[in-house]
Amino acid sequence: MYLKILILWPCVVLNVAASKFRAAPQGSVKYSEEVQALALAMLCCMAALLGLILAVVIVCFLLDRALSWKHQATYYACRRQVQKVQEEALMKGKDLSLCPC
Repeated sequence: MYLKILILWPCVVLNVAASKFRAAPQGSVKYSEEVQALALAMLCCMAALLGLILAVVIVCFLLDRALSWKHQATYYACRRQVQKVQEEALMKGKDLSLCPC
């Protein structure tokens, strides 16, 4: 739900801003088309910047998770090897051959 809000938020902001420019009362200051286009372009740039920041945060999160999973896999593989060596060392009456050659 939060992701949907974050994706739709820039569109909602742009629609509200554009409707305020279009719905200006007749007695107030009239905005020229250039000012409206400039304001809309600025809003689009801000929305694009927010989208870019959100994308970078998501990519960093996914990269962090992938590195965490890799670290856990390496840790548990090393742990199994150490336990195997310890079991071999603790067995009595068996030749201690740690070298696989």
